[in-house]
Amino acid sequence: MGITGIILAGGQSRRMGQNKALLPVGDETNIGRIKRLIEARTDDQLLVTNDPDSYEFLQIPMFEDEHKGHGPLAGIEVALRQSTTTWNLIVACDMPFVDGEIARFLCKKAKEEGALAAVPEYNGKRHPLFACYHKDFLPYVTEALDQGEKRMINVLDQVKTVYISEDDMKDAGWSDAHLKLAFYNMNHPEDYEWVQTQNV
Repeated sequence: MGITGIILAGGQSRRMGQNKALLPVGDETNIGRIKRLIEARTDDQLLVTNDPDSYEFLQIPMFEDEHKGHGPLAGIEVALRQSTTTWNLIVACDMPFVDGEIARFLCKKAKEEGALAAVPEYNGKRHPLFACYHKDFLPYVTEALDQGEKRMINVLDQVKTVYISEDDMKDAGWSDAHLKLAFYNMNHPEDYEWVQTQNV
């Protein structure tokens, strides 16, 4: 199954106070680490950013939002438009322990269910920014953006979406501790401090 790994490096990182994508994690940048973790389990990678100069070191194709100021939905639109694969993993740039194997599991579930999206549910929350999307999800995103919609969840309600529960992932063999790391995201300085305590 061909999958493109797509990193969204948007947002202003206001709560963090600095660009969280470029924070050091171990001996690499956070976004460099994310790229490394997903490229082993995806066939292509691309980056969506409105600041391409900051990420040239990643040496992957970069694209800018066409609907400026519309948040992650605009990033997903350009990513799906530029992707050359049927299945596409979306990853936010604040997930330093992202798991490419879980990503492939999501895409497999979407394919089995004939869905256009597979979104995991962890710790009582849905995670549309660590999820798998079919290329055919694109027109729904474009239409929503044209209508001024910014909420991802409202677009997902319009298509067949399979939600992968915590229990589904545990049944597939992932432990509580592993899932906690895989879905951990950094929004505040104290979140980053916790990441620094992990053996990465």
